[in-house]
Amino acid sequence: GYTPTHIWYWATDGNDSTCVADDVTKPCLTWNTVYQTKAASGDAVVVRGGTYTLEAIYWLKATNPLIVMGYPGEKPIIATTPSWSGCGGFGGNAINHIFDGLVVVGNDSGQGFSPSATSLITGYTVRNCEISHFYRGIWGIGYLVDMLIENNVIHDNPGEHNVYLGQNLQSVGHATNVVVRNNIMYKASWDNYHFNGICDNCT
Repeated sequence: GYTPTHIWYWATDGNDSTCVADDVTKPCLTWNTVYQTKAASGDAVVVRGGTYTLEAIYWLKATNPLIVMGYPGEKPIIATTPSWSGCGGFGGNAINHIFDGLVVVGNDSGQGFSPSATSLITGYTVRNCEISHFYRGIWGIGYLVDMLIENNVIHDNPGEHNVYLGQNLQSVGHATNVVVRNNIMYKASWDNYHFNGICDNCT
């Protein structure tokens, strides 16, 4: 159902010197190349099966949806090593990003996904992912607009909640159009799902 402008492939046997768009036989090797150098707003990064060990990842803003998704039928495992004080496995106020079909594993600290900022965070989707072993699985605090969290399995996050969303005093506006549905959540230290603050037209 996605219609990216270009598709970039990321694989454990890729090559940063030869990777090109729209060619599954020529994937990139590193995240810094495939996402931060090659992919542009409106593109997709498709992750092949295997395990990728990274430090905390920080997302950029996109004017059109930028998709990061697992290759169909394969299991990409992204193991990150965030600190509790850092933004987490997938940090920063990413705008217009879709994350689909990823297995994201932490080291019992940080946040799995942390779309948190005092500025606008909009068009943020996490679907069909497995998120585990962070302080919080998903931590979204701020001016959240048009956010969708669906069809994920979120578990074994020992710090607080599997999903913690909210709007705080530093936010420039109310959280709006936030939808959380069809997720399986278990083994959180506190309640699995928590929403803190004001949310308009939310489900």
